[in-house]
Amino acid sequence: MDVNRRNLMKGILAGGTLTMCGIPRLTTAGMGPDSDTVKIRTCALLLGNTPVDDAFANGVSAAYSVSSAGIGNASAQPTPLEVVKLKSGLLVKVRQVSELLATSRGMRWVAVMDDASAAVFTEIVRTAGGRLLSRGTHVSSRNVSAYSAFQSDSPPLLRHLWASVSPEQSPGAILAPRLVGNHKSFSIVEDFLGEARSNGETSSGSHLFAPVFRSYESTGPLATHLHCSGVSVSEGCGLLGWNRSQRWTEFSSPRDGDEGTQTVQENWHPANWVEALGYAVTLAGLGVGTLQEYCARRGFVYRARQGEWRNMYESIFSEERFTSFIVEV
Repeated sequence: MDVNRRNLMKGILAGGTLTMCGIPRLTTAGMGPDSDTVKIRTCALLLGNTPVDDAFANGVSAAYSVSSAGIGNASAQPTPLEVVKLKSGLLVKVRQVSELLATSRGMRWVAVMDDASAAVFTEIVRTAGGRLLSRGTHVSSRNVSAYSAFQSDSPPLLRHLWASVSPEQSPGAILAPRLVGNHKSFSIVEDFLGEARSNGETSSGSHLFAPVFRSYESTGPLATHLHCSGVSVSEGCGLLGWNRSQRWTEFSSPRDGDEGTQTVQENWHPANWVEALGYAVTLAGLGVGTLQEYCARRGFVYRARQGEWRNMYESIFSEERFTSFIVEV
């Protein structure tokens, strides 16, 4: 990650809304870090009056239920999911949202809104003394040429860009396998404010990680991981706008049962990519099922097979752009 990009991340996340110290872990008070018992925090959903609100909320609700069932501890049952809908949008409800955050201490909020509202929301979080744990920009575009969608220099139709505190609060590795299952050609880039580990440890894995990806790590001063499917590492770099000449070393993908993974039992499958996104963001916000890779930057690139192109164009969310948040107040 270059210096300018890292400074941009600090401006997004650290500008009064985030401190690297004091981010609470999702463990029950008094329990050690090796405990399998996870405290389900009070979680709330803020819908900013976007076309994707309903689908995103479906994914959030599913993740909230699945995370509770996966823990299997009756004493740690969560409170019901609180949902706040801004029917007229954030820009005319600034005071309402400010008061809402100010009176919801100890809660984690998952939010979705348009880009204009997102800039205002970031300032509201800062003023309320909250912590911005993750911010994602999500773009879905329609390519009129089915043929060109599969050329090596054609960008994926579905693109996600996250700035997060760490992989523990970043949804990319939870989202990626669900987009594969829905046959979406996509890219995901995640930048982490926390530094990569420098002691040579390998990644600790998750059973949620899709085995279709081949995994690579860079040899630069800041660790970068790239997971590719249907494209070479050089093509993947090109599609993400990364340096094609950078040197990469292939490493084994994480597997179920590796150290440091929190797992959940799933019986739910998303109906579309927006539901999958809401699901992934919420699990990351709850600290469940995330892939603990020790890197400063991570990318996923998946190219769907040509026979699957109809699935991409039949999506009811073919052309959208919006922002998601994980916030703690």
